[in-house]
Amino acid sequence: MVNGKYVFNYTNGKMMMFGSFVDNKRNGIWTFYNDDNTIKYQLHYNMGVVSSEDEKKLIEQDKDFFKMVDENAGKFEEPSPDDFYKTK
Repeated sequence: MVNGKYVFNYTNGKMMMFGSFVDNKRNGIWTFYNDDNTIKYQLHYNMGVVSSEDEKKLIEQDKDFFKMVDENAGKFEEPSPDDFYKTK
């Protein structure tokens, strides 16, 4: 079971995403970064579901980015502790 704040990095070591899990589901604000460490998106999740229609549209409009995130981080609904490291 994954709970708490987690970070996943690009292969270059820079942060790809940061957020919290509750019972293996993204919850609260998740921040997604470009590979140059600038913020690309901040999305609000409620137990694994994006909270607003505008945020759902962002995901739909930038399918390539979120596909890359999914391919590099595994399935968000069932994250593996090996894919993430817990922050303090």
